Amino acid sequence: MGTQNNLFPYIGKIIMKKKNFLKIFGNNYKTKDGTGARDYIHIDDLVDAHLSSIKLLNKKKENEIINIGSGKYYTVLEIVDEFKKSCDIKINYIFFILAYF
Repeated sequence: MGTQNNLFPYIGKIIMKKKNFLKIFGNNYKTKDGTGARDYIHIDDLVDAHLSSIKLLNKKKENEIINIGSGKYYTVLEIVDEFKKSCDIKINYIFFILAYF
Protein backbone atom coordinates (compact mmCIF):
# COMPACT_ATOMS: atom_id res chain seq x y z
CA MET A 1 0.00 0.00 0.00
CA GLY A 2 1.25 3.50 -0.83
CA THR A 3 1.55 6.52 1.41
CA GLN A 4 -1.58 7.13 3.45
CA ASN A 5 -3.15 10.46 2.50
CA ASN A 6 -6.40 10.31 4.46
CA LEU A 7 -6.32 12.39 7.63
CA PHE A 8 -8.00 10.02 10.10
CA PRO A 9 -5.94 6.88 9.31
CA TYR A 10 -2.75 8.99 9.22
CA ILE A 11 -3.48 10.37 12.69
CA GLY A 12 -4.20 6.80 13.79
CA LYS A 13 -0.69 5.82 12.72
CA ILE A 14 0.74 8.63 14.83
CA ILE A 15 -1.31 7.48 17.83
CA MET A 16 -0.03 3.91 17.30
CA LYS A 17 3.51 5.33 17.03
CA LYS A 18 3.94 4.12 13.43
CA LYS A 19 4.51 7.73 12.31
CA ASN A 20 6.29 10.56 14.12
CA PHE A 21 4.37 13.54 12.82
CA LEU A 22 1.50 14.66 10.62
CA LYS A 23 2.22 16.48 7.38
CA ILE A 24 -0.26 19.31 6.95
CA PHE A 25 -0.29 20.65 3.43
CA GLY A 26 -0.76 24.40 3.54
CA ASN A 27 -1.47 26.88 6.30
CA ASN A 28 -2.71 29.87 4.35
CA TYR A 29 -6.22 28.80 3.35
CA LYS A 30 -9.08 31.22 4.01
CA THR A 31 -10.17 29.33 7.13
CA LYS A 32 -10.12 30.28 10.80
CA ASP A 33 -6.72 28.57 11.37
CA GLY A 34 -5.32 28.62 7.84
CA THR A 35 -5.54 24.86 7.28
CA GLY A 36 -7.75 23.14 4.74
CA ALA A 37 -11.36 22.40 5.62
CA ARG A 38 -13.54 19.44 4.70
CA ASP A 39 -17.04 18.21 5.35
CA TYR A 40 -16.04 14.94 7.01
CA ILE A 41 -18.73 12.28 6.80
CA HIS A 42 -18.54 8.70 8.07
CA ILE A 43 -18.49 6.05 5.34
CA ASP A 44 -21.59 4.34 6.78
CA ASP A 45 -23.50 7.63 6.56
CA LEU A 46 -22.24 8.16 3.02
CA VAL A 47 -23.45 4.69 1.98
CA ASP A 48 -26.86 5.31 3.56
CA ALA A 49 -27.12 8.66 1.78
CA HIS A 50 -26.25 7.10 -1.59
CA LEU A 51 -28.82 4.34 -1.14
CA SER A 52 -31.49 6.86 -0.10
CA SER A 53 -30.62 9.01 -3.12
CA ILE A 54 -30.97 6.06 -5.50
CA LYS A 55 -34.35 5.18 -3.99
CA LEU A 56 -35.52 8.78 -4.33
CA LEU A 57 -34.36 9.06 -7.95
CA ASN A 58 -35.99 5.73 -8.87
CA LYS A 59 -39.24 6.86 -7.27
CA LYS A 60 -39.24 10.25 -9.03
CA LYS A 61 -38.10 8.70 -12.34
CA GLU A 62 -36.13 11.83 -13.24
CA ASN A 63 -32.61 13.16 -12.88
CA GLU A 64 -31.68 15.44 -10.05
CA ILE A 65 -28.48 16.68 -8.43
CA ILE A 66 -28.26 15.59 -4.80
CA ASN A 67 -25.58 17.01 -2.52
CA ILE A 68 -24.48 14.53 0.12
CA GLY A 69 -22.80 16.10 3.13
CA SER A 70 -23.40 17.44 6.59
CA GLY A 71 -22.90 21.07 5.65
CA LYS A 72 -20.47 21.44 8.57
CA TYR A 73 -16.81 21.94 7.78
CA TYR A 74 -13.83 21.22 10.03
CA THR A 75 -10.26 22.31 9.48
CA VAL A 76 -7.30 19.96 9.70
CA LEU A 77 -6.15 21.56 12.96
CA GLU A 78 -9.65 21.25 14.46
CA ILE A 79 -9.55 17.51 13.73
CA VAL A 80 -6.02 17.23 15.17
CA ASP A 81 -7.06 19.13 18.31
CA GLU A 82 -10.09 16.88 18.80
CA PHE A 83 -7.92 13.75 18.50
CA LYS A 84 -5.45 15.24 20.99
CA LYS A 85 -8.22 15.90 23.51
CA SER A 86 -10.03 12.60 22.97
CA CYS A 87 -6.93 10.39 23.05
CA ASP A 88 -4.92 12.50 25.50
CA ILE A 89 -1.92 12.32 23.22
CA LYS A 90 0.46 14.80 21.65
CA ILE A 91 0.27 14.91 17.87
CA ASN A 92 3.26 16.57 16.28
CA TYR A 93 2.73 18.16 12.90
CA ILE A 94 4.64 20.19 10.34
CA PHE A 95 3.34 22.37 7.55
CA PHE A 96 4.28 21.67 3.97
CA ILE A 97 3.79 24.59 1.67
CA LEU A 98 2.92 23.64 -1.88
CA ALA A 99 4.31 25.86 -4.59
CA TYR A 100 2.96 25.86 -8.10
CA PHE A 101 4.92 27.37 -10.90
